[in-house]
Amino acid sequence: MRATPDWRGIRLVVRPNELRRLGRHRFGVANDAALAAALGLYPSNLRRLLLGHVQPSGLIIAALMTTLDVPFEALFEIRTPAAPAAAA
Repeated sequence: MRATPDWRGIRLVVRPNELRRLGRHRFGVANDAALAAALGLYPSNLRRLLLGHVQPSGLIIAALMTTLDVPFEALFEIRTPAAPAAAA
């Protein structure tokens, strides 16, 4: 029988520095409020994404990739929980 994978604790997060860099390059924006406007997001939603407080929805992922014309890996990373320490 195949074991069921344990997905608990895995998070998809935005790479904030890369998103800001791409926003500056693509739209010429100087701050997060201007980046949010250029992306069609509320500034508070962009802030939560950048801080990793929320995981991006499928729609946000698709919109960012399409708007900025970059692959998934350029904007997002998958974080896994740290493995428990082995018993000595």
